[in-house]
Amino acid sequence: MESAVQSYEEAVVELPTSVMWDMYINFLLDKLVYVEDDGDYIASLLDTFGRAESAGCLSENSYTHWIGICRSHIQSRY
Repeated sequence: MESAVQSYEEAVVELPTSVMWDMYINFLLDKLVYVEDDGDYIASLLDTFGRAESAGCLSENSYTHWIGICRSHIQSRY
């Protein structure tokens, strides 16, 4: 998984588009169900959403996922 993440990290630098960021975010979302200790993974995923947003490349669909994960993360803390 680390090599795939590194490939996506390089890809969003080389091709900084909402399509590429969506592919990267969807890859990370797909892997979320397989993560045993999701605290660090969620933090990394939220960071990725933030970087895509800062780059002006976060699609409406990804915004929806971002909000859903934030809500779930907050609710799981209480």
